[in-house]
Amino acid sequence: MKELMIHVERIVRPVRADWSKARMRRELLEHLEAAFEEERGRGLDERAALVEAKRRLGEPADLTRELQGSVSRFERLAVTPFPGPVRLILLMIGLLLSAMFVYAIARRLALGDMRMVFLAGIFTVALSGVFWYFAFVGVVQRRIRWGRVTWFGAAAVVVQVGWMGLFSLSLTGRAIPGDLSDAVLAQLAIPAFLVAVGISMVLTQRRFKEWHELDIAGG
Repeated sequence: MKELMIHVERIVRPVRADWSKARMRRELLEHLEAAFEEERGRGLDERAALVEAKRRLGEPADLTRELQGSVSRFERLAVTPFPGPVRLILLMIGLLLSAMFVYAIARRLALGDMRMVFLAGIFTVALSGVFWYFAFVGVVQRRIRWGRVTWFGAAAVVVQVGWMGLFSLSLTGRAIPGDLSDAVLAQLAIPAFLVAVGISMVLTQRRFKEWHELDIAGG
C-alpha cells in the first residue's frame, strides 16, 4: 500500500545514513503492514486502520531520532557532504606538502641520504590513503559524487605514483621499479576497485527507485 510506504519514507528519509536505510524501510514497513492488517481484522475501515497503525508505530520525529542514533559513525561520515572549497583546500594542501617533500628529497639526494627518501615514501603512503578514502566515500553515496571521486581520485593516483617511486628509489636506487608491469597493475588496482563498487552501487540503488521517487511532502 503506497500510503504505508510514504509514511515510512517520511520517517527514514531525514536519517543521515546510506546502506542502513534499506533495512530501516523494510523493518518499519513490515511493522506498519502488520498493524494495519490487525486493525482491519478488528473491523476498522481502511482509513481508520491506517490512522491507528501509524499511531501504534510511534511518532515519526521520535522514530527518526531513534534510527539516526543507530547509524554508525563511519556511515554518517560517508554521507556527510564536503563543500567544494573544502575539497579544493585539501587537494591544495596535499599538493603543497608533496611539493615540499620533493624539494627536501632533492636536497637530500644531493648529499646521498636515502633515509629522507624512505620517510617521504611513508608520508606519501598515508597521504594517498587519505585521498583514496575521500574518493571511495564519493562512490558509495546513493548518488555518486563524481566531482569528489574525480578530484580525490586523481590526487590519489598522483601521490600513489610518488610513493612507489620513493620506495623504489630508497631501496634500489632507481625511481622507476625494475618490473614496470607490476607497478602499472598496482596503480590500476584501486581505481578498478572503485569502479566496480560504483557499478554495484548503481545496480543496488535501482531496487530502491520506488522509494526514492515517493513524494513525502505534506501529510
